[in-house]
Amino acid sequence: MNEEKNLKDEIIKEIVEMTESFTKNTMEEIIIDEFFKIAEDYVNNKPYNLENNLTMIGFAVETNRICDAIQDEKLKNKLEEKCQMIWDKWYQKIHNTIDEFDTVKAIKKKIEEKSKN
Repeated sequence: MNEEKNLKDEIIKEIVEMTESFTKNTMEEIIIDEFFKIAEDYVNNKPYNLENNLTMIGFAVETNRICDAIQDEKLKNKLEEKCQMIWDKWYQKIHNTIDEFDTVKAIKKKIEEKSKN
């Protein structure tokens, strides 16, 4: 009887741990998905400027913190890849903007040189 009770208690304990782990992982995935929606909006609809860049840096820091706390390696890798994808898009947007600034500067310089002549 005592052995049966111990087995029952052990099964209950394992079920509780699995449920807690599942709930925690699900919550982390939901939070990352919400962050991702916001970050995707920034990448697709917001211009590159200091305020938006700081928001995206906050996205990277916070999502890294959440991912680092995830124990399930498969879920962790999935979410890290998703976050990296959006960061790569933002990084490309930064460089496209900088390239456009460089082009404008080069054109301005040529105009200034021609106007001096």
